Amino acid sequence: MKTKLGVVLILSLLVNLVLASMFGVFVYRKGGISYFSTKAQTVSFSGTYLNRVSTFERLPRALGHIVFVGDSIIDQCEWNELFGIPILNRGIGGDTTVHLLNRIDEVVALKPSKVFLMIGVNDIQGHLPITDTIARYERILAALKDSKVYILSPLPVNNHIFFKDLGRTLDNGKVLELDRQIQTLAAKHAIPFIDLYSHFVKDGDMDPEYTFDGIHPNGKGYLIFKEVIQPYL
Repeated sequence: MKTKLGVVLILSLLVNLVLASMFGVFVYRKGGISYFSTKAQTVSFSGTYLNRVSTFERLPRALGHIVFVGDSIIDQCEWNELFGIPILNRGIGGDTTVHLLNRIDEVVALKPSKVFLMIGVNDIQGHLPITDTIARYERILAALKDSKVYILSPLPVNNHIFFKDLGRTLDNGKVLELDRQIQTLAAKHAIPFIDLYSHFVKDGDMDPEYTFDGIHPNGKGYLIFKEVIQPYL
């Protein structure tokens, strides 16, 4: 009896080892742990993402307008009123390059005359490798090749405000690295890169004068957007 139990135990261990090896090969072929980080990030904001995309897809299609595309920093501003001209807002709170790449066809279908693009900080928040973010960024730019694209630099956060009660931080050094690599990508494709970072940073963080929550611009902050972006409209 003990011999049979021992055989069963050994067989069970062997089966588990085989399954673990197969899983390891699967993870490796999918691109390692970043694959699962990406999958987790994809569903993190699924409610907001799906609701907003569903709305975009059912709105009357206005062709040839200026379109602002990105995450919550784009989503939260009333661009029409800020600039006094028709602008379509295609921002979604919590959006990453993963999300945006999945929905970019809807933006392309608008045949925008100009696209102002800001995306990537939520990739850092979701622990997605910057190299993967840049690879997706390149695919987003390829999809928008028929429009005039302007890339907006990512903004720093203010860890003293936004993360003070959460016991964690978002490394502005990584935001700067993302900024540098996006700027390099923009130069590679001869796409204008609009520096907003330097207008918002103070002592390594977002200037508290321009934010209430440490990550999104307040009204005064969006006036900085207007001042910097206006010449490109």
